[in-house]
Amino acid sequence: MAQRKSKADWAWLAGIIDGEGCINVAVYRGSKIGRYQLGVRVKMTHRPTIERCGEIAGVGRPVYSIPRDSGRKKALYSWHVTRTVDVQYVLRNVLPYLTTKKAQALVGLEFPLPRKYNNWSSEGRGRSAICRALQVVVAQAMSNLNQRGATSYGLVA
Repeated sequence: MAQRKSKADWAWLAGIIDGEGCINVAVYRGSKIGRYQLGVRVKMTHRPTIERCGEIAGVGRPVYSIPRDSGRKKALYSWHVTRTVDVQYVLRNVLPYLTTKKAQALVGLEFPLPRKYNNWSSEGRGRSAICRALQVVVAQAMSNLNQRGATSYGLVA
């Protein structure tokens, strides 16, 4: 997040996210209560575009190649952001320019930040009950929005 990017840069990134990207909440059920992770992801075969996503955002994991099954297919590259604070930074900056995924971005901005960024109390380690409940609600809303045929209100047509 070092260098301030122009509105045109954020609009370009919004277009890529709208067309090729994904805004989601992943649910990991490995523990008793599960873990929820907000994320933004773009995958495509054009590496320079993926690299530009990371340059504009200034956050996220380095671009990497995803192995493909068939030797005839082009290499697939991915840029993704999974740290909640960073995801919400990206969402806030692309929000004015999103069209297709604007509802997902708005829902993602409601995802609760980790404890060190908020003042919700929690005994011991882990999340407060309020925080966990909000994660569940946001995850369900995001799931509804990401279903095939969903409208901007999260309802399936």
